[in-house]
Amino acid sequence: MSSHAKLTPEASRALGMRLQALRADFGWTQAEVAGLIGLSRGHYRTLELGHRDYGDRATSNPTIATLLELARVYRIDPKELIDLVLENSGK
Repeated sequence: MSSHAKLTPEASRALGMRLQALRADFGWTQAEVAGLIGLSRGHYRTLELGHRDYGDRATSNPTIATLLELARVYRIDPKELIDLVLENSGK
C-alpha cells in the first residue's frame, strides 16, 4: 500500500466535474488539454472521470504539480482546485 494520501471518491468526482466544465468552457478536447499539461489523453480522462474505468476503478489522484498545471492552463487560481478537493474530502 502507498504511504501518500489518496483523494476520496467524492473529491475525485467533484474535481472531475469541474475539469469537464472548464474544458467545455474553453472548447477543448481531452487530448488538447492533456497535451498542454504533459499527460496522456487516457491519464487526463481518468481525472475527469474521477477514477480509472478498468479493473478496480481506483480514484484518480492527481499530484500538486498536475493541479498547478491544470490551473495554469485553465487560467484559474490553483486554490480553487485545492479548495474543491478539500471541501469534498469529508474531513
